[in-house]
Amino acid sequence: LTMPFVGDIRLSETLGFFGYPITFTVSTTAIMIYLVAIVALFFHLLIDLNQNEQGLEGVSILILEISLSMGTIAFFSGQFMIRYIALEIVGLMIAVSALVGTPVFYRFTKIFLWLRIGDLGLLAAILHLFSVTDTLDIAQTIEIATELPLQSRFWILGGFLLVILIKLGVVPLNGWMKETQHLPSLLRWCGTILMPALGYYLMIRIAPILHSHEIIQYLISAVVILLLMISFFSRPTKAQDFYLHLNSILGIFSILLATYVPYMVLRGYILAILSFQVYVSLL
Repeated sequence: LTMPFVGDIRLSETLGFFGYPITFTVSTTAIMIYLVAIVALFFHLLIDLNQNEQGLEGVSILILEISLSMGTIAFFSGQFMIRYIALEIVGLMIAVSALVGTPVFYRFTKIFLWLRIGDLGLLAAILHLFSVTDTLDIAQTIEIATELPLQSRFWILGGFLLVILIKLGVVPLNGWMKETQHLPSLLRWCGTILMPALGYYLMIRIAPILHSHEIIQYLISAVVILLLMISFFSRPTKAQDFYLHLNSILGIFSILLATYVPYMVLRGYILAILSFQVYVSLL
């Protein structure tokens, strides 16, 4: 609990992964977002135990343990490929959740494909960064990326924005998140809290690239306006979809803030959004 007041701590292991050192970054922002997600998990666990007198299913516990472990690695890993693999596994666990109890294969397929599309965008951005930086260290690659030619930055941001928009559940890329609303409370946490939290943290990490040039800021502003227009014309017809739609709009504005406002303001906004999402997920 004292870690948020310490600041960023960088740990490096002698072991390697893909030929590069394994590093972990313990930062104030990652810890605060992580704690919000853990608090949400605690309340979801209480709800699930109260609703299910027979206790938790073994499969549900296994999915939750894997998701939590991989989510922790994704939050604190300092190497891009380790983070990518961890995000892939979390997404796979969310999709597998649709097969718990009464299997719904179309739901599994929809969640799986949407999240895989996002992760392909992330992988494309990582590989492009690696080709020009020759490193998988997140801090180093982001710093170098801010000085790359604009064309390279556009391709990199395109991949990052695709995965962020999908993980935040932004309209019209939120088809997978709609399906998670039908999952049991405990497993729903993985899709409605953990995955968006990882998406918001990724957005914070790439914020320096968003700030790096005026043209990028103008293009992001245009994308935000387009997404808001799409959201306006695709207003929910069901009351149960209202909060998903509101979550989408809040996510869109977070991208705009990430492009213009200082780091501390963005972090406060994201923590507020996640706290609201925790409240809604418990209704």
